[in-house]
Amino acid sequence: TETIDVELPEEADCQIITSAPADSKSVAEIATQLCAAEYPLIVAGHDLSEQGVAYLVSISEKLAIPVVQEPMAPRLRFPTNHKYYMGPIELNHEIVKLSDMILVAGGSFFVEMNIKPLPYKEGANIYYISQKLAEVGKPFPPKKAIIADPNITLMELDKELKSSSILNDKIEARIRLIEEKKEKGEKED
Repeated sequence: TETIDVELPEEADCQIITSAPADSKSVAEIATQLCAAEYPLIVAGHDLSEQGVAYLVSISEKLAIPVVQEPMAPRLRFPTNHKYYMGPIELNHEIVKLSDMILVAGGSFFVEMNIKPLPYKEGANIYYISQKLAEVGKPFPPKKAIIADPNITLMELDKELKSSSILNDKIEARIRLIEEKKEKGEKED
């Protein structure tokens, strides 16, 4: 048995699930949260395989969820020309602050140097899917962390979402937000 110390604030209400593959109840919970959120966000990490990225693209497209790159990622496989790709998280603080549900897949959320001011919406539900327990809660504790292969977990999440229904008006509102943010970003260039 391996013991890893994870420092979380005392007030953190974080559930850590270690399971390979991820348990179906946790996957269903994430699917429900992604569908219910007004403005969800996906943080794509560098630990995803090409197949994991394909599932992430599918999830993003099904639910019209913007995707940002984890901070200081050495590489990113998510297609940078994809209509929902917003760029590095460091350049997208505005969209992060709007997000009420954040899914971090195969990477980390923020590094300490990026915390000025609180970079995400108060009360936002943060979920991690990672094989690296030590990454959990750096620097913000998630509602839930699933310590499992993120590629397999994303496959299961994609399957779960095939049976989910989400209101079209919610998807349309998400698409409008993404288009606004992309248009604003292009004007600033």
